[in-house]
Amino acid sequence: MKFPGISVVSVVFLAIVLGLSGCSGASRTRPQASRPGKVTLDSGDQLEIRFFTTPELNETQVVRPDGNINLQLVGEVEARGLTPMELQDRLVSLYRRHLKNPEISVAVRMFYSRRVYVGGEVRAPGFVEMPGQMTLLEAVMSVGGYNTQSANSSNVMVIRQRSGTQERFRIDLSKCLKGKEFEPFYLEPYDIVFVPQSGITKVNQWVEQHINRVVPQFGLMYTRPMGEGNLGVGNRY
Repeated sequence: MKFPGISVVSVVFLAIVLGLSGCSGASRTRPQASRPGKVTLDSGDQLEIRFFTTPELNETQVVRPDGNINLQLVGEVEARGLTPMELQDRLVSLYRRHLKNPEISVAVRMFYSRRVYVGGEVRAPGFVEMPGQMTLLEAVMSVGGYNTQSANSSNVMVIRQRSGTQERFRIDLSKCLKGKEFEPFYLEPYDIVFVPQSGITKVNQWVEQHINRVVPQFGLMYTRPMGEGNLGVGNRY
């Protein structure tokens, strides 16, 4: 079975991701610019911790599910939510009790948690690693760009999980491609980017006819927006 603008695999993937998020509700947000945030550590990130004057203490650590790492001499240290520089400063403070002049560096070998999914009318849909700040346009270009013959670049959708709710944004990427003034939209880890097919003028009707036929089996339902131009996604009760 094929639906215009989205494959069954993409819909199923989207449904699973949203279902696993455990959201209690859905907020509806007007399109707006997104500012870049701090790049912080999270579970699964791999760190290389180096001691310049005492190399025997050098370690490679993976942030555990509880957000901590365990180091020689100081034991448990919370890393989740800190930037690499903030963790470095914390370690210097902790090791002053044990070392005369601790010189420590924290390097991130892999940001396991910092990834987004890009799907829809793009050339190579899938996960995108984002070790640093990444804009929506950069994410779309990293999967080969969108299909110029079929993509609706003026209605790119971003679904974001935040504090137990889902925020949705609709961004017009066609502006930057036409040389118009464009304020970058910065992504956050676990964002889902969907580039719809062109020619779909009644987005709500299209969602109802094509996505809701597949999504309900996962306990989810796309909802009609409260305001014009917004697409809602929420739990099905």
